[in-house]
Amino acid sequence: MDTLETEQNSLAVGQANLVTGQATLEVGQAGLVTGLTILETGQVNLEAGQERIESKLDNLSSEMHSHFNHLEEKLEQHQSVFKVVSDEIQGTNIDIDYLIFKTGKHDI
Repeated sequence: MDTLETEQNSLAVGQANLVTGQATLEVGQAGLVTGLTILETGQVNLEAGQERIESKLDNLSSEMHSHFNHLEEKLEQHQSVFKVVSDEIQGTNIDIDYLIFKTGKHDI
């Protein structure tokens, strides 16, 4: 009977080891579930952040386009002013040349 008791004790120890192993696996599984939940939350936060960045980039692009159009309009206005001033200076130079020529005739 000794052998039977020894084998029974061995089976009991083995069963206790299985119970302990199962408990350890359950704790590990719970840790994995928690880790997965944390990863899912992180992914949701990452996606929300990406959407905010995309929105800001769209807004920046629109604002830059608007500023570019404004600068183009101002550049065209300044080019028009320079053209008018250039034409006036050219006309003034012609008048000065005419007056110099006319004054030169009277001096002779």
